[in-house]
Amino acid sequence: MATQAFGSTPDPEAFCRDYLALRQEQSNSRLTPDQTFSLLFRPGSLIRARQWDRPVPARSGQQPGKGTRKVVFVFLAAPDSDPAVIRSVQATKERIRRLPLLRDLSRVDSVPACVETVKQDSFGYARMIDYLEQFKEARPHLEAKRQKDLHELVEKKLNPFLRKGWEIRFPSTYFDFLSELHRGSGISEAMLIAHADPEGKLYDATGTSIPLGFLLNLPESLRKLILFSCHSRAVLARYEAARASSSLDIHYPELRDRFENLYRTSIPVVALHGMLASAEASVSDGTVPERACRIEVDFPSVSGRYELLLQNRLIGIIDRNPGTSISFDCTLLGTGKNIFKLHHTEGEARTPPRVSGMRLMTPGSGMVLLRVKEFLSSDGISHIQTIGTTGGHP
Repeated sequence: MATQAFGSTPDPEAFCRDYLALRQEQSNSRLTPDQTFSLLFRPGSLIRARQWDRPVPARSGQQPGKGTRKVVFVFLAAPDSDPAVIRSVQATKERIRRLPLLRDLSRVDSVPACVETVKQDSFGYARMIDYLEQFKEARPHLEAKRQKDLHELVEKKLNPFLRKGWEIRFPSTYFDFLSELHRGSGISEAMLIAHADPEGKLYDATGTSIPLGFLLNLPESLRKLILFSCHSRAVLARYEAARASSSLDIHYPELRDRFENLYRTSIPVVALHGMLASAEASVSDGTVPERACRIEVDFPSVSGRYELLLQNRLIGIIDRNPGTSISFDCTLLGTGKNIFKLHHTEGEARTPPRVSGMRLMTPGSGMVLLRVKEFLSSDGISHIQTIGTTGGHP
């Protein structure tokens, strides 16, 4: 019986290696009594609010100026899932919990002992494998439910920010976020809540990573940006916070040491309250670098939604305008060749824009016409990107 059962189920040794590794990981993430009380009664204590390169200023005693806004942008999806699939998996999980094999496996401490244990209960082992297969098939629905639950939890945890006068937005893409910041919306302070990976890439609600450089040419009216994500230090390094902080207050959460084992790979949403210190902090008296350089892009007609990059850093967007002028800090220019890249934002129909001209204005050289080249797909239908170059060839 046992031999027949194991002939149709996965190798017990491979199962045991995975099982013990997972059990060890869960053990390392187990709450201590001190952590439990902190989560229950002082969730904001999981993190410290930090500001780049200086202490968090005291609470501002001034009322916001007329026409200024404070906005939280949340990049978390809320996809739908099938409740029937979720209920079925949960019901199977409850049955698995009652299996004697699961209790027996909790006592083993080595792969050989685990293998011997599962061989003594081929029925229980087969039921566990069936559950794992069901879980694998249902994973998209389970992940969708997890994302929606997280989305709802964030909404709840942002209530204190609402009471402090902050607005809440749930844009789908980072382009929508940048578009609202750039179109003269009067936003003076913003908070960005997003997932991040260990490399420091921030992701919007569609799962698209936010381009490099987005911190370096934000609107001059924006004086404070709070970045709330996991892997904060990697995010700050990737998006050049040190450079951006010369003209923009950048705040972020720092996870307290005793919670590192719990929140290495996830956003500690329950700790959002800990960022109220940053939300209420006064704005520093930093000076905004003069944006004396300018790039102008002309289209023959009203065009689509584009991103404009300089040396592969995002410096601005074009949102359905027949032409645009983007000012930027001249230090973003290189000493030799400068390459401006224009391409459609993610998800847009890639209709060739037929750029009629690109001009660079600098204090030293005046107006410089860029050499413009448009790259299309092999069939000549879809636009890939338009490159404008000065000081060399792309």
